[in-house]
Formats: sequence, structure tokens, C-alpha cells
Amino acid sequence: MADALALLSLYLDWGVDTALDDQPHDRLQAAEVHAAPPVVPDATSPLPPQARTPKAASLRPTPTTDSLAGDALRRAAGCATIEALGAALRDFDGCALRQTATHTLAPTGAHGAPVMVVGEAPEAEEDRTGQLLDGPIGALTRRMFQTIGLEAFSYAPVVPWRPPGGRPPSDIELRLCLPFLRRAIVLLAPRRLVVMGALPARVLLDDTPARLRGRWHALDAGGDTPVQALVMRHPGQFAASPAARRESWQDLLRLRAELDKEMT
Repeated sequence: MADALALLSLYLDWGVDTALDDQPHDRLQAAEVHAAPPVVPDATSPLPPQARTPKAASLRPTPTTDSLAGDALRRAAGCATIEALGAALRDFDGCALRQTATHTLAPTGAHGAPVMVVGEAPEAEEDRTGQLLDGPIGALTRRMFQTIGLEAFSYAPVVPWRPPGGRPPSDIELRLCLPFLRRAIVLLAPRRLVVMGALPARVLLDDTPARLRGRWHALDAGGDTPVQALVMRHPGQFAASPAARRESWQDLLRLRAELDKEMT
């Protein structure tokens, strides 16, 4: 009796206030495993549960990057005018940028114009208004070409949708947009192409402006003949780099001289 009272006192000191069982149990001993009863299929169902047909949505395959790129290539190749290309871009839902951008900023210009410029991804003002070359960078770009007597030129951003937050487009996004850009160059058929900025230079000529600028490059966009392309720095670099301004002025003079040479 004394031992039982001592044990009870110890339990009370430990805070034990509930008796779980009358007899002790070895909790470490393996419990007896009981087999689960067999699953009996519903008599009204012609198939067991695991064999029933899943919902149709789960059977629809997710498009791969290759299939989306192939679709972009087919859509772009099927466009005979720059207006048709713009409509194809607005209908193309394979690139996720289309879902987050406010506007589709398709290439624009006149066939056979002296110069076509390919710029960086759209700026915030362009995405907000739906107008290419809107905002301070666009105004500076226009003034640059006005200084050499070019009041109008064709223009295309490297991608037609502004990425969220102005981040750089991913390699997949660039791959899906490139067929439309190349087709725009073919359709607009400029006499000379200006590739303005690091991203357009990498996408179209696979190098950096620092290594490419200062000379002409033959760019095969898929047309009958290559177009001569000149690489320039992006105007966004001018404020922080006097050297960039000097180099860009030299490039503009090089462009003007080439256009004048064709006219003589």
C-alpha cells in the first residue's frame, strides 16, 4: 500500500492526472497488422474506381516550348503585310508576356523606308499608352535621327510586350518573339537596319554592341537578300556615359554617309 501511495504521489508531482489503462503496455512491441478489407467496386459502375476515365482537361497536353516556337514561326511566315503581322501578334497567346502587358506594341513603318530601327523591350510609357517611342527615351531616339535628316523611320521593339516590372525578357520569351521580329524586317524591307541596344544585338547578331559597333553587318532575316545592319548603343546609356554619346554620334554620321552614298 505504501508503494502504491508513493507512486501516486510521484504521478501527482509530474502532473499526471489521467489513467489511460489498468495494465501497463509495451509500446515498443510491434503492433499487430491487420489487412485492410478489399475494396468492392460500386456495382453501378462499369469500371473500378482506378480505371475510370479522368476529366477531359487533365488529358490536354501542356504545349512545349518547341511547339509554341513552331506555332510562332508558322503564324509569322503566314503574314504578307505588316498589318497582318500586327494582328497575328495580338492573337498569339503562346508567350506569357502577352498576359501581363497592357498593350501589344507591334512593328510599324512603311515598306522600303530608308531605315528601320530595332530597339529594346517597350518602356513603361509605351506599354501604358500603346504608342511606340512614347516617353523620354522615345523622344530622344527621334531627335537623334532628326539630326541627320531622318524625320521618319520604321521601328520595332525586340519583343512586342513589356515584361513585368521592366525585367529583361527570358530566353524562352525571346525565342517565341523572334520569328515575328524577323518577319517584320522582311516585310518592311528597309535599306538599312539599325540595331539599338544590347538585347537586340544579342538576339539578331549574337554579340554585344561594344564588339559589333563601328561597322556594317549582313543580317539574314529570312528574306531574298541580307540587310545591312549597324549596331548602336541604347539612348538610355547617354546620361551616364559621354563616351556613349560620342560613339552614337559617330554611328549616326556613318549611317548618313551610307544613305547618301546610295543616292549618288
